[in-house]
Amino acid sequence: MAGAPALETQYQNYKDQGFMPIYLIAEDSDGNATTTEDASDWASTFGLSFPVLTDSDWIIGNRFELDYYIPSYTLIGPGMEVIKIDADISDTDIEETT
Repeated sequence: MAGAPALETQYQNYKDQGFMPIYLIAEDSDGNATTTEDASDWASTFGLSFPVLTDSDWIIGNRFELDYYIPSYTLIGPGMEVIKIDADISDTDIEETT
């Protein structure tokens, strides 16, 4: 599964097992830095209930991104363990950790 709506479906399917995706955005489609309000509006547009975070200064992206491409998906598992970083998240990724 890829994309924000699919991540929301995964979140709903697996959140009770302690899994949570995090969606990171740094700029809009015009290359402008995003704000917290932008992220909130974007999450509302797609009906997302998991964290959508901004990184307008690229602090997180420069430190953790493997390909420096935003948006980025990170999967947090039970006990706050980082399962996947800067990659698409599949049901198999989640199921293999349970």
